[in-house]
Amino acid sequence: MAKKKKRNLFWQFAIGIAISVVAVVAVVYLVDWRELWRSTKDVNYFWVVPSMACTVAAYVGRGLQWRYLLIRRKRLGVWKLFKIVIVGFMSNVLLPARLGELVRAFLLARWERMSKSFSLSTVILTRIFDGLVLFTLLAVLFILVPRTAVLKGAGVPGFLIYLGIVAFFLLHYFSRNTTKRILGTAVAPLSKKLAARIMRGMDKFADGFHIVRDPINLLKTLGYSFLIWGLVGLSYYFLMLGFEFSAPLPFYTPYLMLALVSLAIAVPSSPGFIGTMEIGCLVALQIANPAINSHESISFAIILHVTQLIPVVVLGIIFFWTEHLSFSDITAAEGLAAANVKGGE
Repeated sequence: MAKKKKRNLFWQFAIGIAISVVAVVAVVYLVDWRELWRSTKDVNYFWVVPSMACTVAAYVGRGLQWRYLLIRRKRLGVWKLFKIVIVGFMSNVLLPARLGELVRAFLLARWERMSKSFSLSTVILTRIFDGLVLFTLLAVLFILVPRTAVLKGAGVPGFLIYLGIVAFFLLHYFSRNTTKRILGTAVAPLSKKLAARIMRGMDKFADGFHIVRDPINLLKTLGYSFLIWGLVGLSYYFLMLGFEFSAPLPFYTPYLMLALVSLAIAVPSSPGFIGTMEIGCLVALQIANPAINSHESISFAIILHVTQLIPVVVLGIIFFWTEHLSFSDITAAEGLAAANVKGGE
């Protein structure tokens, strides 16, 4: 089992690296290095400060949002949750296989002596809220953006998959017998063992969906989701103020970039989303105004990437050290999802 896990991790890492290499080669192909240097040198770096401040504020917002998901089980301080969020996102940036969500759930369970399955279910729920905001943003952009072929191509299939997953989880929360029958009909003929594992996993994860019975906290949590995404979009906007683009960009450009970057980094890639984040940014700028120079777009994409990563990596390393964490904690988090699906705590 350990060998199989290592092999799966290796292939996830290898595929991610390959995708990042292709993305980087595509970006490099567009580069005029002299023009890129000129664009980068002419940036007003003052605007990096408010941009990074908004990025940090968005992570504080994630701590506040998570607090409302946990409040019926235990009241926790925002500072502690903020530290867990930062360490988790740092793990996403520096480690393969997107382990950050598991790290967040593991640290919460260990520090607060909570059920690991409940901790993981609340982390999954925050991602479901993220998906709701992302696809709401895409729906608005469908109306505002004249060139929506890329948005529809990327957004519509993703929305349908997301909607199906959320609907199935909600159905499972309110009527587990119904989902059991569905799994028995659709999956059991192929593999009874797989159907049983899915059912056990959903039983564990559904524990965090108690918030759907609390309309006030549900609205607060959703409100924080919109605030978080608003702050990230604002960080994009502040950074744009530091550039003198050769072509005018519409007012919705920061949020168009946010939507497409979010879709792009969902694709498997190397640690740090190298290449995929740049591609999402370049596509968004070309949709916003095809007349914009490619070297300006690439310069912006690179600086945006760096300024988004610096706060989470620096703060993550600080918290990793001050909380006396070790890489054995990360290794322990790797088995969290598998343990829950198999019926562990």
